[in-house]
Amino acid sequence: LDQAALLPYDLATIADKYILKLDEEVLAARGIDTSLQNAAVAFSKEADKLYTQSLQIKALYDQAQAKGKDLKLINEQLMTYNEAMRKVSETVIRGTQYVGLDQVLTQTEYYQNLPGIYEEAILSLKDGDGKTMLEDFDIDSDERGQYAQGYMEYMEYPVWINAYRECFEPESKSYKFNWVENILLKYYDIYQPLMSIQDKVEAGDTDFTYEIEALATVKNDVQRRLELACEEDTAMWEKAMTQLPVALSTTLIQTLNQLMQ
Repeated sequence: LDQAALLPYDLATIADKYILKLDEEVLAARGIDTSLQNAAVAFSKEADKLYTQSLQIKALYDQAQAKGKDLKLINEQLMTYNEAMRKVSETVIRGTQYVGLDQVLTQTEYYQNLPGIYEEAILSLKDGDGKTMLEDFDIDSDERGQYAQGYMEYMEYPVWINAYRECFEPESKSYKFNWVENILLKYYDIYQPLMSIQDKVEAGDTDFTYEIEALATVKNDVQRRLELACEEDTAMWEKAMTQLPVALSTTLIQTLNQLMQ
């Protein structure tokens, strides 16, 4: 493929996969408008048109090559086109590939369900129902793209803290992140509140004042990070849209058609 004159980028596929991970109802419930969805959909449509044009360019190029046409100018234009597509691809990959524990996922996908999960937990605790809260607290969910509570089941707490300590404050300069710098998602250490809830449930205690405050602090931070993630992702899709070499693609088709006449 790296020897091909025209590299087969299908950037619409990346956008479509991203869009499928967004939960519009959940985002709307968090007070987030449709700007992000609109930007991603607009990019997908434009990228899909570009991919269709690239197939047309490939067909015309192969015909011209078979007929022995002089492709020097076309090859120069294709080098420019390929480089432009690489830049778009880099923008999209950097903007969608985040590290959450041992998973690679989008930042909006990671944060979008968390505020609601914590809100439901807090409501149960306010009703004094710690048992229901623990049963419904489905934060460690493959379906929701959340894996942060895995240590509760298979790893000793001190081991987990030591292994993932840098993930609690991804903005901190205290750790050397290497390749994950600026793409590391925040984990929330709620081990102590959960253990406290379990102890109180067993003891029949219904006063969860401390636990409510602890979970509310997390919920507020998650909401802030979700809003920021949506803003950053929207800007990323809008930037990627401006980078698409649509004009050059059209010019290539026109030039090839003239060459074949």
